Amino acid sequence: MVTTRSGLVIGLAIPALLCVSACGGTGVAASPPQSLSAAHKEMPGTYIPPKGGPVASKTAPVVIPSSPPFVMPNSGVIAMHQGPFGEVDFTVQNFWQGYVGSVWTLVYAGGDRSGRSLAAAVPAIRVYTESFGPSGPTALSSVGTYKDPTADGLLSVVTVSGTLMRLATASGDTVTFNLGARAFQ
Repeated sequence: MVTTRSGLVIGLAIPALLCVSACGGTGVAASPPQSLSAAHKEMPGTYIPPKGGPVASKTAPVVIPSSPPFVMPNSGVIAMHQGPFGEVDFTVQNFWQGYVGSVWTLVYAGGDRSGRSLAAAVPAIRVYTESFGPSGPTALSSVGTYKDPTADGLLSVVTVSGTLMRLATASGDTVTFNLGARAFQ
């Protein structure tokens, strides 16, 4: 026990505070002291293990993977207007992704600007391939930019059948690009 200058005995202060919290805030025990289990029921949010230590769980442990399993993206046309390049170089109207043979291929359709104004963009597509590992994409490789100056406006992917991609302009003009040969037909 320690006595302070004001005459308080600190050694008795701590048990008294504990009695105040366990006795409902009055500091006076109106009934005999409660067992630890009964006190626990009155103080939510605290955990007091049962006698003999914690109870072993009868369920299997939960295993949390370090990363979620990778799910391959769907193939098809996507209304997306950006790509892995700046809009000053290429304007994207839409995008297609899918397999060409055994290679996952990405095609951005629109117009090659190469620093020109949008009105002066040359109808074109940009082709990329992407490889995957067990946890997702590992590499994106540029295959090339293919221009079709005969089309009358920016290109949009309409359909893909096998290696043939049908593209259209806003006016309805259609062109075909062979993804296997990598050339307009």
